[in-house]
Amino acid sequence: MTTRIPNNQIKTIRNYAARNIIYLLNKLDIEYYDRGNHLLQGRCPCKFHGGDGDNTTAFSWRKDIGKWVCWTHHCEEARGNDIFGLVSSVLDLTFTDTFDWVSKQLEACNINTSEEVLPLESNSRGNSLHVHEAIKEDNLKFLQPDPQYLIRRDFDIDVLRRYEVGMWSRPGTFMHDRVVFPIRDHDGYLIGYTGRTVHPEAYFKKRGLTYSKWIHGRHYNVWPKRGELLTGSILYNLFNAKRYINDSNKSMILVEGPLDGIKLEEARIHNWVATLSTNFCHAHRTLLIKAGVTDLYVAYDNDENHAGDKGWIRMKRIVGDLLNLHRIQLPPGLDCGDLTTEQLKLIFRDIIC
Repeated sequence: MTTRIPNNQIKTIRNYAARNIIYLLNKLDIEYYDRGNHLLQGRCPCKFHGGDGDNTTAFSWRKDIGKWVCWTHHCEEARGNDIFGLVSSVLDLTFTDTFDWVSKQLEACNINTSEEVLPLESNSRGNSLHVHEAIKEDNLKFLQPDPQYLIRRDFDIDVLRRYEVGMWSRPGTFMHDRVVFPIRDHDGYLIGYTGRTVHPEAYFKKRGLTYSKWIHGRHYNVWPKRGELLTGSILYNLFNAKRYINDSNKSMILVEGPLDGIKLEEARIHNWVATLSTNFCHAHRTLLIKAGVTDLYVAYDNDENHAGDKGWIRMKRIVGDLLNLHRIQLPPGLDCGDLTTEQLKLIFRDIIC
């Protein structure tokens, strides 16, 4: 009879292994190279398909969250995407034998695993920066390109394509009748979606439905679990915008939603990010500081609920003297997404990059 391994021991060994991944990859004879941004890549060593020949990007290990993925065959789905799943896939071992192998390798390296250690990925929903696990890129192909709803509103089709914006219309699914915007994290990994309804509020009221102009989730076709996508740790477009930090004297424009930013992009203003709400958080501040931002220009709209004013007050409290804060005054009742490119160029003329 196989002895059951206590969960706390499994968690502890997993966490120590993730912190010593280079040592373990060498023990597994996995060739890899460091791409930076917490990413190791190489040929997939999984026994299920015998590797991928000369494909040196088939296998990826995220050092920041301790997960792996096989981009060509998704071998991680068979035995798990943590260190145990990787070792089991490479050596073709049972879970018990895998656990023993990892434990012995750590012991041989004089690593004391008798004390618990925190996981790489923070489970806190408070002020800590949460690193979301990447999701499959394959699902992007099911979004219908060139959403007519936005094209009729004079949004540029080339910019929409660049941001992979699509339409999803499948009754009974999460983002039904919404224009869907893929969300990428600060390293460019796909981590979720945000969707804007194409219907007015009256459409929902007539049917007895709750009106939500925007909704967010890890998937557009599967109803989300509570708290699976933490927008407090996401700045939409940061991966693109941080390329222009030095060109813009380390300044960044902060807007509320993707459409505001896409309109800025149409005006050839590239140094912008969106918070997906007016709820600016400590983790947002952390992302900006890590990106090298020193001056933050806040362009929240001022609607009748004064959400922009409330967001500005909260932002001043959170940012303090860590960044130079500037407030951009937009025309009353309008946001960046409502303005023309010429109006935006005039408003942001001093910080365009």
